[in-house]
Amino acid sequence: MALSNTLLQNIKLLQTNEMYEDIKIVLGPIVTIAENNERLLSHSDRLTFYVHLGDACHRTGEHQKALRYLGQALQLRRCTSRLRGLPTEADIRWRSYLCYAAQRLHAEACRELACVPEKARTPAMHLALGQSYLRSGEEKLAQTAFKCCVKATGGLSMEAIKGLLACRTPLSEVLQLLANCGCLTQRAASATGPLEQLLARYFDASVQAAGRAFRPAIEALVALDGNDLMTGDSNLLATLGEAFYQCGDYTEAERILTRLHSLDSNWLRHIDSLAELLHRHANKTRQLECLAASLMQVSEHRPEPYVVYGYLNHSNKRSSKAMFFAQKALTISPNSVHALIVCGYVSIRNGKERDALSYFTEARKLAPNSFEVQHGIVWTYINRHKYRNAIAKAELLVKQLGRNPRTLGIYGLATSYENKDKAIEILADAFAMFNGRGCLPECISVLAELYMEKKRYPEAKALLVQKIEQEPAGETTAELHRLLGDCHSRCGQQQEALVHYEIAIRLDSKNRKAHEGAVAMRSVLNLDSRTAGTHQHHMDHSDEFSD
Repeated sequence: MALSNTLLQNIKLLQTNEMYEDIKIVLGPIVTIAENNERLLSHSDRLTFYVHLGDACHRTGEHQKALRYLGQALQLRRCTSRLRGLPTEADIRWRSYLCYAAQRLHAEACRELACVPEKARTPAMHLALGQSYLRSGEEKLAQTAFKCCVKATGGLSMEAIKGLLACRTPLSEVLQLLANCGCLTQRAASATGPLEQLLARYFDASVQAAGRAFRPAIEALVALDGNDLMTGDSNLLATLGEAFYQCGDYTEAERILTRLHSLDSNWLRHIDSLAELLHRHANKTRQLECLAASLMQVSEHRPEPYVVYGYLNHSNKRSSKAMFFAQKALTISPNSVHALIVCGYVSIRNGKERDALSYFTEARKLAPNSFEVQHGIVWTYINRHKYRNAIAKAELLVKQLGRNPRTLGIYGLATSYENKDKAIEILADAFAMFNGRGCLPECISVLAELYMEKKRYPEAKALLVQKIEQEPAGETTAELHRLLGDCHSRCGQQQEALVHYEIAIRLDSKNRKAHEGAVAMRSVLNLDSRTAGTHQHHMDHSDEFSD
């Protein structure tokens, strides 16, 4: 016995129009009746209805229920393997994968896709399988899956290319793979029109940026941004801003990403990097608030708005809310590196260093070359007082990303807990390489304090003055002025010290050390003035007696 064609067509109409609640209401009783009497519905109709129900439950957040229906559909598919026009085993397993991924059951999700024969996998399956293998640390399997995705898409899957590079595949090998795929390259596009030539240059630059060849990538992207045909392109600006961010030029990254948001307020990709940059500055909280409110109006189904709210609440020291928003972002996209970073730093603030290390380790699997992730790992070990572990991780970071102000800065910071003389050398090298961009503020503070501990006050003063002068107008920090105040105070320059303590208080009214320093300096200055007045009074009396 079968259902009427009219009913079947109407059920298909509900599915086509994504009316998922109605699908559950209509198909639920039909499936129950058919389960109680298998003769009432054909195997093919039951299979189709199970898949529709599973999809409807997944789309409405009932993932476990969806998995039950999809499991029954899979059993029926094996009984109807010869029938055509029905959902395939690969299609059913893909839907099951989505249910497991939504629940962050990564091992089960990976297992579902691995059961699909390689020839039956779609490019999306190859990409998802590669990301699953990468998360679990199986880089060789991940490489194979990403290569299949690149080949299947003709070399146009940038996510698969990034995955290959995350698996530590050499950039030259990736470029060769793309050339073999007939992907757009400047040589291949040289004989075509300007549209493909520009697209080829943009794609080449994007691959270079993903492979951390930042200098040629940034030069190419800046040149493209200056081209009238591509000026203001959101994809280009997002790629350029992220390239500056990854190479440590935070000033340019913030400028480009801010420009991107002002040109296209609905853009989301890499805007979480802008949020991370803004949350570093106490005086940019208002900008971060505006960014968060703006993005939430764009989409509630992407991780970036929740990540921005996570950074905002972390800046405002509302840890529970920050964790809530970051976890919400991870529910939407388990591969959100910035969401994992927020979770890591909130865990450190809450004294849960083991949880923090777990979050940062998971983020490192997804982005092994991210400085921010590695910085979080080193900082976690420092907070756990495992200084040798922190130093070892910082040394590896220097080897991995090269000697630059960021890597040497965190290495020197970790070393300062074990060997202060060596830390001074490392941090001084970092500052010598510093060009106004990319050096960590906390490393400048640590070096200044180390100089003062060694009573090397002129060097500490010169360091802090140079750093303050290099900061853009209005972006200097309270901590730098507080340290400069300490330096002047220890040199006996109370008036200069008071000036910098007061600047620090204006920048951060909650800076306790600045308040204490200002009170102490006012006390000394008042005492000196009273002492000077008393001395003058005694001099006047002595003149009278002499007369």
